Amino acid sequence: AGKFLSLDGYFAHLEQLIGIEPKFVMIPSDESPFEINANTRTINIPSSFSKCAGVVGDNMCEIITFTIDRYFDYVDLANAHICVQWKLPDGEEGISHIGLIDWNTASGKIRFGWPLTDALTKNAGNITFSVRFYVEKVIVDKDNLEQSQFVYLFNTLPATVPIKAGLNLEGEDVF
Repeated sequence: AGKFLSLDGYFAHLEQLIGIEPKFVMIPSDESPFEINANTRTINIPSSFSKCAGVVGDNMCEIITFTIDRYFDYVDLANAHICVQWKLPDGEEGISHIGLIDWNTASGKIRFGWPLTDALTKNAGNITFSVRFYVEKVIVDKDNLEQSQFVYLFNTLPATVPIKAGLNLEGEDVF
């Protein structure tokens, strides 16, 4: 997973990360981040997201930004892999890997974003999610087979954000 040191670094790698030009996506500077409390494992959802995180069919118009203390249990979380585990209203489950981590913008914290794609907003209802930080190492067994083993694994408790129904008209005259 790539890392970056600043917001400028994030935008320099945005096209590679999500496949669209950076001018179309910005990390919201006027929205509160989802604060992760490492001691309680809870995710504090800002009130602006508790009523609506998106509308059915939205694609890349919301990037949920998380912050957490950089160090926990003597582990530098900036060196861990990060993923968001999610479950959609229809029961579909998946994982979104976070490729870039900002550890420079907020002193003593790391910051990362989870873009909500149309694959996540395809149905109205609550998206349940949690964040996982992990460090793994590759072990070679006696038969020279490689396998990964977690040497550090930290999970948050699940949280939910709602996706609201909207009018998603289709046809030639709409677009």
